[in-house]
Amino acid sequence: MKTKDQPKRNIVEATPPTPPERSKVGHIINMGLGDLIAFFLIGIVGLNSHGETLAPANLLRVIWPVALSWYVISPFFGTYRRDLATQPKRMAARTALAWLVACVGALALRSIFETQKPPPVSFALVTFLTNLIALYIWRLPMAKHNQNKLLRVQEQQA
Repeated sequence: MKTKDQPKRNIVEATPPTPPERSKVGHIINMGLGDLIAFFLIGIVGLNSHGETLAPANLLRVIWPVALSWYVISPFFGTYRRDLATQPKRMAARTALAWLVACVGALALRSIFETQKPPPVSFALVTFLTNLIALYIWRLPMAKHNQNKLLRVQEQQA
Protein backbone atom coordinates (compact mmCIF):
# COMPACT_ATOMS: atom_id res chain seq x y z
CA MET A 1 0.00 0.00 0.00
CA LYS A 2 1.39 3.40 -0.96
CA THR A 3 1.77 6.21 1.46
CA LYS A 4 2.20 9.88 0.67
CA ASP A 5 5.73 9.75 2.07
CA GLN A 6 6.93 7.12 -0.39
CA PRO A 7 8.63 8.51 -3.50
CA LYS A 8 6.99 7.59 -6.77
CA ARG A 9 9.21 5.30 -8.83
CA ASN A 10 9.99 6.41 -12.34
CA ILE A 11 9.50 3.66 -14.93
CA VAL A 12 12.12 5.19 -17.21
CA GLU A 13 14.78 4.80 -14.54
CA ALA A 14 13.62 1.36 -13.46
CA THR A 15 15.35 -1.76 -14.63
CA PRO A 16 13.30 -4.89 -15.12
CA PRO A 17 13.78 -7.54 -12.49
CA THR A 18 16.21 -10.12 -13.74
CA PRO A 19 14.85 -13.61 -13.38
CA PRO A 20 17.64 -16.09 -12.72
CA GLU A 21 16.72 -18.12 -15.80
CA ARG A 22 17.27 -15.18 -18.15
CA SER A 23 20.67 -13.54 -17.97
CA LYS A 24 21.88 -10.52 -19.88
CA VAL A 25 23.24 -12.87 -22.54
CA GLY A 26 19.88 -14.67 -22.64
CA HIS A 27 18.14 -11.33 -23.17
CA ILE A 28 20.43 -10.48 -26.08
CA ILE A 29 19.98 -13.93 -27.64
CA ASN A 30 16.18 -13.67 -27.35
CA MET A 31 16.18 -10.22 -28.92
CA GLY A 32 18.52 -11.33 -31.69
CA LEU A 33 16.40 -14.37 -32.50
CA GLY A 34 13.24 -12.26 -32.61
CA ASP A 35 14.93 -9.89 -35.04
CA LEU A 36 16.14 -12.77 -37.19
CA ILE A 37 12.65 -14.25 -37.36
CA ALA A 38 11.33 -10.85 -38.46
CA PHE A 39 13.95 -10.66 -41.22
CA PHE A 40 13.15 -14.20 -42.38
CA LEU A 41 9.45 -13.41 -42.55
CA ILE A 42 10.08 -10.29 -44.62
CA GLY A 43 12.45 -12.27 -46.85
CA ILE A 44 9.75 -14.89 -47.42
CA VAL A 45 7.16 -12.22 -48.22
CA GLY A 46 9.58 -10.46 -50.56
CA LEU A 47 10.54 -13.59 -52.46
CA ASN A 48 6.93 -14.67 -52.69
CA SER A 49 5.77 -11.27 -53.96
CA HIS A 50 8.41 -11.37 -56.71
CA GLY A 51 7.51 -14.93 -57.74
CA GLU A 52 10.86 -16.37 -56.62
CA THR A 53 11.22 -19.77 -55.00
CA LEU A 54 11.54 -20.07 -51.24
CA ALA A 55 14.59 -22.32 -51.51
CA PRO A 56 16.91 -21.94 -48.51
CA ALA A 57 19.73 -20.60 -50.71
CA ASN A 58 17.39 -17.99 -52.17
CA LEU A 59 16.18 -16.97 -48.73
CA LEU A 60 19.72 -16.66 -47.38
CA ARG A 61 20.74 -14.62 -50.44
CA VAL A 62 18.02 -12.11 -49.59
CA ILE A 63 18.47 -12.06 -45.81
CA TRP A 64 22.22 -12.09 -45.19
CA PRO A 65 22.88 -8.41 -46.06
CA VAL A 66 19.99 -7.30 -43.83
CA ALA A 67 20.93 -9.50 -40.88
CA LEU A 68 24.67 -8.79 -41.10
CA SER A 69 24.15 -5.05 -41.30
CA TRP A 70 21.60 -5.07 -38.45
CA TYR A 71 23.71 -7.17 -36.08
CA VAL A 72 26.85 -5.10 -36.73
CA ILE A 73 25.23 -1.66 -36.54
CA SER A 74 22.26 -1.92 -34.15
CA PRO A 75 24.25 -2.59 -30.94
CA PHE A 76 25.88 0.83 -31.35
CA PHE A 77 22.39 2.32 -31.03
CA GLY A 78 21.60 0.37 -27.86
CA THR A 79 18.83 -1.73 -29.40
CA TYR A 80 19.68 -4.71 -27.19
CA ARG A 81 19.89 -2.85 -23.88
CA ARG A 82 17.77 -4.37 -21.12
CA ASP A 83 16.42 -1.01 -19.96
CA LEU A 84 14.80 -0.47 -23.39
CA ALA A 85 12.93 -3.75 -22.97
CA THR A 86 10.43 -1.95 -20.70
CA GLN A 87 10.11 1.30 -22.64
CA PRO A 88 8.08 0.98 -25.85
CA LYS A 89 8.54 4.59 -27.01
CA ARG A 90 12.30 4.55 -26.53
CA MET A 91 12.45 1.07 -28.08
CA ALA A 92 10.59 2.40 -31.14
CA ALA A 93 12.90 5.40 -31.52
CA ARG A 94 16.12 3.41 -31.09
CA THR A 95 14.93 0.67 -33.42
CA ALA A 96 13.97 3.16 -36.14
CA LEU A 97 17.25 5.04 -35.94
CA ALA A 98 19.33 1.86 -35.89
CA TRP A 99 17.35 0.36 -38.76
CA LEU A 100 17.74 3.52 -40.84
CA VAL A 101 21.52 3.20 -40.65
CA ALA A 102 21.52 -0.62 -40.91
CA CYS A 103 19.21 -0.48 -43.93
CA VAL A 104 21.70 1.74 -45.77
CA GLY A 105 24.39 -0.80 -44.91
CA ALA A 106 22.22 -3.71 -46.06
CA LEU A 107 21.43 -2.00 -49.36
CA ALA A 108 25.14 -1.25 -49.86
CA LEU A 109 26.07 -4.90 -49.23
CA ARG A 110 23.37 -6.05 -51.63
CA SER A 111 24.58 -3.60 -54.26
CA ILE A 112 28.22 -4.64 -53.89
CA PHE A 113 27.74 -8.40 -53.77
CA GLU A 114 24.64 -9.02 -55.85
CA THR A 115 23.48 -6.32 -58.26
CA GLN A 116 26.65 -4.21 -58.72
CA LYS A 117 24.45 -1.11 -58.92
CA PRO A 118 22.51 1.04 -56.45
CA PRO A 119 18.96 -0.06 -55.72
CA PRO A 120 16.02 1.94 -57.03
CA VAL A 121 14.63 4.41 -54.49
CA SER A 122 11.35 2.51 -54.41
CA PHE A 123 13.17 -0.72 -53.44
CA ALA A 124 15.12 1.11 -50.72
CA LEU A 125 11.93 2.62 -49.26
CA VAL A 126 10.06 -0.69 -49.32
CA THR A 127 13.03 -2.44 -47.71
CA PHE A 128 13.24 0.20 -45.00
CA LEU A 129 9.53 0.27 -44.20
CA THR A 130 8.76 -3.44 -44.34
CA ASN A 131 11.68 -4.45 -42.15
CA LEU A 132 11.00 -1.62 -39.70
CA ILE A 133 7.37 -2.71 -39.43
CA ALA A 134 8.47 -6.32 -38.91
CA LEU A 135 10.82 -5.24 -36.12
CA TYR A 136 8.08 -3.11 -34.55
CA ILE A 137 5.49 -5.92 -34.76
CA TRP A 138 7.38 -7.96 -32.22
CA ARG A 139 9.64 -5.48 -30.38
CA LEU A 140 6.98 -2.96 -29.32
CA PRO A 141 4.44 -5.44 -27.89
CA MET A 142 7.31 -7.18 -26.09
CA ALA A 143 8.42 -3.88 -24.55
CA LYS A 144 4.82 -3.01 -23.58
CA HIS A 145 4.36 -6.44 -21.98
CA ASN A 146 7.62 -6.00 -20.04
CA GLN A 147 6.58 -2.50 -19.00
CA ASN A 148 3.25 -3.78 -17.66
CA LYS A 149 5.02 -6.63 -15.88
CA LEU A 150 7.46 -4.19 -14.28
CA LEU A 151 4.61 -1.94 -13.14
CA ARG A 152 2.87 -4.90 -11.52
CA VAL A 153 6.07 -5.85 -9.68
CA GLN A 154 6.53 -2.26 -8.52
CA GLU A 155 2.93 -2.08 -7.31
CA GLN A 156 3.37 -5.31 -5.36
CA GLN A 157 6.55 -3.98 -3.75
CA ALA A 158 4.93 -0.66 -2.80
